[in-house]
Amino acid sequence: MPKKCLTTLYIYKRDEKNLEKANTHLPVGNQLRSPKRKLRDLDDSNEGAENLAEASRPRRELKDKIRDNNRDEHTRGRKRMKITSSVERMNYFQPLIWSQIQQATKKAGKPWIPTDIVRIAKQSNPEVLKHLRPQTLRRWNDHNAKKKGIHQWTEKTLENV
Repeated sequence: MPKKCLTTLYIYKRDEKNLEKANTHLPVGNQLRSPKRKLRDLDDSNEGAENLAEASRPRRELKDKIRDNNRDEHTRGRKRMKITSSVERMNYFQPLIWSQIQQATKKAGKPWIPTDIVRIAKQSNPEVLKHLRPQTLRRWNDHNAKKKGIHQWTEKTLENV
């Protein structure tokens, strides 16, 4: 058996220590964390999406402020029992969001295929439009005009915009 020099032994020992350290320490970013350290309780809630849904409904906050300003100390009537909950659904008829859907329909071309429109729209802005479904676009599409070969939104949809 050939003799090993001291430098190679030193390298082997160092590699063993690094291997042990890698097995016992957990990677966090670019650094290693000891398993003895306590984990922070990170909030995995979906606040970003709720804030986007809330931002798509600007009148909601305004109505609450107006209602509070109009209320006197001596007003009569029933007190509010329900606490205002956060918005869950996105208002796609809000002008900034609707313009993105319109751009996606132009890119998709004719005939309008809701699946393609949704895919293109999600590529442009995935965070805002992540809950948009092709079924929703089919509901907004004017089926009577589609039978005639015309692609357009229903009157109710255009009123909402």
